[in-house]
Amino acid sequence: MLEEEIYNLIKVYKEASADSKEYNNFRSLQWDKHYEKNSKFLDKDNLINFRKNQVLSKGLDDAMNLENKLNLIEALDYFESDFLRRTLPEKNIGNSNFSENFLGYYFDYGIIHHLKWFEIIEKYLISDTNIMEIGGGFGSLARIIIKNTNAKYFLIDLPEANLLSNYYLQSYFPEKKIFNYKNYKQTGINNQIDKFDIFILPPHVLEKIEIPINFVINTRSFMEM
Repeated sequence: MLEEEIYNLIKVYKEASADSKEYNNFRSLQWDKHYEKNSKFLDKDNLINFRKNQVLSKGLDDAMNLENKLNLIEALDYFESDFLRRTLPEKNIGNSNFSENFLGYYFDYGIIHHLKWFEIIEKYLISDTNIMEIGGGFGSLARIIIKNTNAKYFLIDLPEANLLSNYYLQSYFPEKKIFNYKNYKQTGINNQIDKFDIFILPPHVLEKIEIPINFVINTRSFMEM
């Protein structure tokens, strides 16, 4: 991703963060405290390396799981080889130092959860549909689903998480068109669906979305709402 594009994402984050202040009830106490000092999200190098030592992805990233004694290589035996080729990332975006490279694919403890979740829900996903994930973190599960369907994908999360997922998904899918908060402020959303592939927005715009959502995903954030 070009440096100018990265700075544009940071500008989008700043605007979304400022506009979200009046909607602080969307933040749980955990995230309100976690993102209290958010100046580190304004640093370009931090964004490029957001998974390195979890500099920005802490709380959204289970790559390092010291309590799990399961050997990572052995964990892959739970999945068929074709499934792994379709789902494991070929890029270490965010430069996680807890991810392992095996035969050109990157995996860690965190993605094992996402592989299992996708294995469970894949049979329910229709390619030409609208999928919404609430609390999708930096976009790991979203990447798997986007890669394996032609669905329109909506990510609803706090501005900090949206910055990471926007960078992560745009870096992984440079051919995809991503609609973010800047686009929303300029045009609204309901007449833009056919023009974009991925939509990354903060919670307070939900009431403005007037399109059918066919499948909704929430994995770990309902308890924080």
